[in-house]
Amino acid sequence: MDEYIAELDSIEVNGQKITDFKSVTPKGVTFRKTVELMGKTGKAKQRKRYALTIEYVPPSGKPEFDWEALDNGTVVLNYPDGRRGTYSGASCLSTGDAGINGQDAQVKNIEIAADKMVTE
Repeated sequence: MDEYIAELDSIEVNGQKITDFKSVTPKGVTFRKTVELMGKTGKAKQRKRYALTIEYVPPSGKPEFDWEALDNGTVVLNYPDGRRGTYSGASCLSTGDAGINGQDAQVKNIEIAADKMVTE
């Protein structure tokens, strides 16, 4: 049976380790966009864009990580098998309001965009 990625040990943001997260969802790479033309729709190439959504769990009793300060930084996803996914030129696009459902921990959705992604 093949091995699948099922875990993520930690996230590093500009060298600071973060373990207070519920999930991380890398989004697909955007490299073309649609362009409205007379009578039809065309496609135009654009610079590749990488994106992540992090479900961040604000820690109790200590300050939250300042996601808004992330601008042209580095986000590293550390996997248990030693692999690392490095997103450079990363900036926080938005931080969602904290959602609470009464059963799980409070969660904030953090949207991050990056210029480059390398898996080591």
